[in-house]
Amino acid sequence: MKERKPGLYALGTNICALRKAKRMTQEQLAEIVGLDPRRISCYENGREEMGVLTYDKIIEALGPKKDAQTDKLLLLWDALTPENKAFLLEMANKLGQTQSPK
Repeated sequence: MKERKPGLYALGTNICALRKAKRMTQEQLAEIVGLDPRRISCYENGREEMGVLTYDKIIEALGPKKDAQTDKLLLLWDALTPENKAFLLEMANKLGQTQSPK
């Protein structure tokens, strides 16, 4: 079994939560985006990194709307090194934890 990568796990957890909120199985999501269900499981459990196009398909399938800023962030994300991606995910998690509810 592949080892869990902490930064990717946070992203995968969010994808899993969105999928479950839509009452969608991994198999259903995999069919929509054209992937094997085992790959969806690896993404959700932080064991495999996805490319920006796969991420884009998953997000589109799960419903959140994108804008020009999101598109730009996705392109920038794809160009980062794995170390920089892990760093940014860690920072995003910390920022999310410090946000007070409105």
